[in-house]
Amino acid sequence: LCAAGIIGDEPFAVMLPDVLINNRTADSGHVDMAGMMAAFSRNEHPQIMVEPVPYEHAERYGIVDCAG
Repeated sequence: LCAAGIIGDEPFAVMLPDVLINNRTADSGHVDMAGMMAAFSRNEHPQIMVEPVPYEHAERYGIVDCAG
């Protein structure tokens, strides 16, 4: 929200410094920033990168409900 005046209606990405992505071990060819940008270019739907975590570790993470 702080950058809304600068970004306007342009696409943007928020990258958090504690997220590391190893393309060599990723389960999908689209688990990278380039893949997310390509998906956005195709459908212009918001993208979110998440990964499963063991239930016993859930308190350590922000949890999303992608199913709504």
